[in-house]
Amino acid sequence: MHSPTINRPVDEACAYLYGGSWRVYSPEEILRQFREYAATHPDADWAALYKDGTDFVPGPKRLKVSYAIDALIVQQLEKEKGFSAVLELLNCGKKEKGDANYFAAIRRLTGVDEPQYNQFVWKLIKG
Repeated sequence: MHSPTINRPVDEACAYLYGGSWRVYSPEEILRQFREYAATHPDADWAALYKDGTDFVPGPKRLKVSYAIDALIVQQLEKEKGFSAVLELLNCGKKEKGDANYFAAIRRLTGVDEPQYNQFVWKLIKG
C-alpha cells in the first residue's frame, strides 16, 4: 500500500493554525502579522512568494508566506468542506519546483487555477 506524501508547507500551515509557531507566536498572532505584511505589500505576487519560500517575519523565529497562505486555505477548507479536504491538500505530495502538485490540489478543492491564485489569496486575507 502506498502511503501518502505530506506537503511540508501545508503541514506547517496546520501547525501555524492549530498550535502556533516556535512557542512564541500564537495562531492569531501569526495571521495578524501576515495580514500586516499583506497590507504593506499591496502588489504582492502571492504565487511567486509562495513558490520562493519567502519569509514575512525574518530571523531565527521566521514565519513563511507559504505557510500563512496555506493556514488561511486550510481554515477555509475545513469550514466549507470538512477536515477530509484538509487531508487531501496535506497529502498532495512533497513540495516541488513550481508546485504543480499543490496547485492541482488547490484547483480540485477550490476551483481556483494558478492564474487566479493571487485574487483568491487576497480574498482570504481580507476575509
